[in-house]
Amino acid sequence: MVKDPSVPKAKGIVMQEPEEKTIRTTIVPSQGSKDKDKAKMIKPDKPLKKKNQIMIDEDVGRNLKAQLQAELEEEERLAGQKEKEANIALIVEWDDVQAMMDAD
Repeated sequence: MVKDPSVPKAKGIVMQEPEEKTIRTTIVPSQGSKDKDKAKMIKPDKPLKKKNQIMIDEDVGRNLKAQLQAELEEEERLAGQKEKEANIALIVEWDDVQAMMDAD
């Protein structure tokens, strides 16, 4: 290489001639999660036929309606029982007031 004095020298940059070399690279597989294949395989459910699905839907609807009706009847029964107890308490209190008035 011959240096040309008219061209300023760049500092810190080194130019090299490309050499012909065979570079062999090995791809190393990443050591990720090893349990990917260990999960249980879940078989998808077979879709039911239309007629069977309609029958199942009707059964579920009837069961749900019966359950809601039973809950409603239970709530009404409890409300009636509380009302009856409140009436009994009011009658007892009224009788006590009557007894005090009669005693005077």
